[in-house]
Amino acid sequence: MLHARYVCSVSLVLFLVALLEFAGREGHPPVGLVLTSLTLTSAPIFMSTCEENSMSQTADAASAEDDGLTLTLIDLPDVALLRLLSYLPAKDLVAAGQASPRLGALTREHMPLWRRKEGVFVFDHVEGLVDLLQVVAPVQTLVYNLSQSQEFLAEFSFVEPGGNQQPLVSLKVIAPNVECFKIITKKSGPRLVALEFFFFERGPEEFFAGLQDATALENLTLYWGDPDAGARCTARWPQGVVLDRLVILNLAWGRLLVADPENFGAVTVRLPTLNSDPFQAVRSLIQAHSEKLRHAELSSWYLLPLLKPCIRNLWLLHVHSDEGVSTALQIPELRQMPELKELTINVEAFSPEVESLLKAWPAPSDVRVLELRDCIDLAVVRGLRAGRFKTVISLEITLVGQIESDVDSGRLEEGLQGLPNLAMLRLCAKREQPMPLTKLLSRISVTTIPELLLAFIEDGLVTFNLAPITQHDYAGYKDCRELVRRAPQPLHVVVILRCVRVTMGFGVTQDMVATLFFRHSVAEQCETCGLAETSVCKSIGANIHKRVQVKL
Repeated sequence: MLHARYVCSVSLVLFLVALLEFAGREGHPPVGLVLTSLTLTSAPIFMSTCEENSMSQTADAASAEDDGLTLTLIDLPDVALLRLLSYLPAKDLVAAGQASPRLGALTREHMPLWRRKEGVFVFDHVEGLVDLLQVVAPVQTLVYNLSQSQEFLAEFSFVEPGGNQQPLVSLKVIAPNVECFKIITKKSGPRLVALEFFFFERGPEEFFAGLQDATALENLTLYWGDPDAGARCTARWPQGVVLDRLVILNLAWGRLLVADPENFGAVTVRLPTLNSDPFQAVRSLIQAHSEKLRHAELSSWYLLPLLKPCIRNLWLLHVHSDEGVSTALQIPELRQMPELKELTINVEAFSPEVESLLKAWPAPSDVRVLELRDCIDLAVVRGLRAGRFKTVISLEITLVGQIESDVDSGRLEEGLQGLPNLAMLRLCAKREQPMPLTKLLSRISVTTIPELLLAFIEDGLVTFNLAPITQHDYAGYKDCRELVRRAPQPLHVVVILRCVRVTMGFGVTQDMVATLFFRHSVAEQCETCGLAETSVCKSIGANIHKRVQVKL
């Protein structure tokens, strides 16, 4: 008899791959059926691993043929079968996993099978989603959206963040109820690290029941469509249950617009009622995790009071500005953040209000990293001159409007005077500017930023077909050299430009090109250069394109 152990040749696997691709086309049997029904005679395609003499092997093989010994594809050893499965697209891989318990175990337990695969699945019943979860790799990031439709839609994808981060299996679900959310967390809870849940107000009781199984959860986002709508609920998170890894909480509500009866055609913003049932439910969740939460992101300043149970322990706060920013200083919670180290504010159309907030920010502040995003202009930066953020060592400003050279340069210099310890500055323009962004810094006195070691300038300039871009005349490069020369510290300047290339008149590609300017010896081991390289790689997903030593 032949031994049970076989070695499958590479050519056989490739042949089977081609066969499965053909079988998976429209009008042919599904892949799972092919895998379980296709039979192979053992003697012609497999090699025995026994070390008996050749005459004995031949006799055994002939005997096997006479006995009608056959093997289906699922009788292949794991290594060969896994290689075969790795060639299948997502939908065929799911079909294969559902064909037999052994195939299902392989598709579920071997994450590399799902690399660079994605697929969308639609089911009429929750059982279809349950069957899908039985064969895909354990879900690590989940986006769950409650909808009015009675269908269940699941979008599966394999996410590779890059760098040192591990790949993740992501699942986006649109469902009519919370039932399958509880099923997902029951199966994937020990692996689930990030969760976004939309329209929380429609089922907080069921949501809390499912969330308790997400024991590995680190990042939670809750979104309300209308926190004051829906039936009354009494859902509260059990205070004895704590998700030990939960450190990041994002809260968002839909800023609903309602007609203003006193002004035809106008609309006003309906403010959330913080004593509404859904908000009270969230407050109970925050209370139970007050010692764990370290990072909070809010879609509105109105939501800040919800963080009262955990606000003293927060390290990072990110708030999107809205009408509530004008009343933020009246919120007692703003004065209770002694541990806050990073503050991010999306300014948007509320530049005057945010400027006033920065001027009157409760002192003392121990914030080290400050980000001002989506700035229409640089007027908001003047709020820093009041000196409420003297501990800041890193400042990032993102512009969505156009700068005015002299005006905005003066505003920037005025604000930087309140940051005596600033070591890193990042200026980013989201649209093309009338002049190089480097002009803003070139007109500032060196005594304004005496400790600055690293400046990032991501210009909104778009250039066409410049290869390599650093050998062409970008007016800002002259400013960079001058900045490095006259800085009191060994300043490094990184300029990032967006280059659009047209290939043969057909294809269009976009590259982000970074150039580093410095003045120390090329042979010198420099920590700031290493920090610049790491930051550029994280920002644009590429290394620094060119390094320029500036001669003094």
